[in-house]
Amino acid sequence: RNCRFLQGDRSETAAVQGLVDSLRTGQPTQVELTNYKQDGTLFRNLVSLQPVHDSNGVYRYCIGILADAEELSDSMRAEIGVMWRLMPTRFDVRQQPIKAPHRGGAQPHLPANMALQFSRLALLQDLRGSTTLIVEDSAAAEGLTQHLTTSPEGTEQLDLYMRIKKFLTLPQNAQRERVFKEFAELDLSGGGSRKGAAMAKEAIAEVMQLGEQALQSISVHVPSFICSQLVDEAMVKRLLSDDGSVSAGGDIRAQKLLWEGFTVPPDAAGWLYALVKCVDDNSVSFTISDLRAAGNPLIYANKAFFTGVGYNRAEVLGRNCRFLQG
Repeated sequence: RNCRFLQGDRSETAAVQGLVDSLRTGQPTQVELTNYKQDGTLFRNLVSLQPVHDSNGVYRYCIGILADAEELSDSMRAEIGVMWRLMPTRFDVRQQPIKAPHRGGAQPHLPANMALQFSRLALLQDLRGSTTLIVEDSAAAEGLTQHLTTSPEGTEQLDLYMRIKKFLTLPQNAQRERVFKEFAELDLSGGGSRKGAAMAKEAIAEVMQLGEQALQSISVHVPSFICSQLVDEAMVKRLLSDDGSVSAGGDIRAQKLLWEGFTVPPDAAGWLYALVKCVDDNSVSFTISDLRAAGNPLIYANKAFFTGVGYNRAEVLGRNCRFLQG
């Protein structure tokens, strides 16, 4: 467990923050704070922290010396100070080498199945836009038609939208001439005996509105289609623009959204950058924390989180989310 279980309501915030900063930055410190024993009894804890780095300069461990401050004489405090300063600060990395996260030396790539899932997530960020992309792509539109075989209403709306889409590519004079005949079943305004130019223009506007409504109806079925087996990696790549790509390289934009004090592990770069790009504009709050770092700091939060809590990036990233507590 993290040693914060010794803390309680009367633990001094400044002292706790001093410990967190020491653990996070790998710098030695000594603080005195109020802690709690298992039976709830308070005691003054003199805590001395000594970080330990390997010969490559990697922060590996932290040694803590704890003592009941109220029982310490001046000479005992001096002894603890000497002991603290004599604690080892470095060791030869060959004694305990860090296992390489992956072999081969090449930049790791996002696993294919995970890449496809993140790409699908990117498409789900803007349903209307993705629906438009799907109906514009012949293979995707064919797949959507197949997906809608169990939904007569969805099939009808897709057919209507495709008819309207094709109709709107005609020259304006041809649209005015054919609008009432082409969409006779829709009972358009002005479709009676007097079908003048003004009536035709009004009918075309109505057809365009019906097209928007059809697109909205189709979009209801798009999430299940995107997550279905009908949508493969090749189709997703065609639908996503370069800006929306979630490929696993060192994405500069995603990297800038992370806490600057966080070093991205090579074996996590692919999925981490992909996830950040997918959720940054989402209306739901997302955060990512690093469980391996002291204090479990937040290394990322999306725009919705900052808007929701009223804090900015500098006030959030690098801190444990307990700052929201009261």
